[in-house]
Amino acid sequence: MSYIYLSHTITPQTLGFGGKKAFTSELISSICCGKSNNSSHWKFDNHIGTHIDTPYHFFNEGKSIDKYSPEFWIFSNPFLIIRENTFKDEIIEAGNWLNEIPQNCDLLLLKTGFEKFRNSDIYYLNNPAISPEIANWIKVNRKKVRAIGFDIISLTGFNYRELGRIAHKNFLITSEHEESILIIEDMRLEHLNIHPKNVFVVPMIVKGADGSPVTVLAQL
Repeated sequence: MSYIYLSHTITPQTLGFGGKKAFTSELISSICCGKSNNSSHWKFDNHIGTHIDTPYHFFNEGKSIDKYSPEFWIFSNPFLIIRENTFKDEIIEAGNWLNEIPQNCDLLLLKTGFEKFRNSDIYYLNNPAISPEIANWIKVNRKKVRAIGFDIISLTGFNYRELGRIAHKNFLITSEHEESILIIEDMRLEHLNIHPKNVFVVPMIVKGADGSPVTVLAQL
């Protein structure tokens, strides 16, 4: 049994949606400078690096990160779909590929291969978009899915802003008839080629937060 990270390491070079700089680290105490310990001050956008969106991100009445139980973050039936021929500015549409998802899937991982552009402007300015119809299909046909994750910077294509707003709302909306599907963006999937046995998604538990960076571990 082995484990791998499905989240990227955050560094001062980590960029957010649209290529904006979103993380800084300032050393405020250093042993090398005569202090008793090393300590830093971090400043960052809560949607930086591998991160998760909750319903509160798009709905004032939606659940925030601190409203989920600990067991919610453990996914025991993750399923990986590989579509590594995804192109820049592509809209990933609903299609027959969705039928591959098993009925008991609780976490859908979509590996597009677009992660290979993460160190270039293409990743942030020409990222693929995920069609709102995918959320609609999953909610009707695979009701146990609680989250979707993928190796692109955002569900919203940088050049498809309005489509992205609709897609986010379709995934995150909650009603008496349907549960929301949380969104894990900017995942590290390059080394994942099989369905994990379990996936653990660990956010920062901040009161009232609409999303958070997450550490994601896969048990293979």
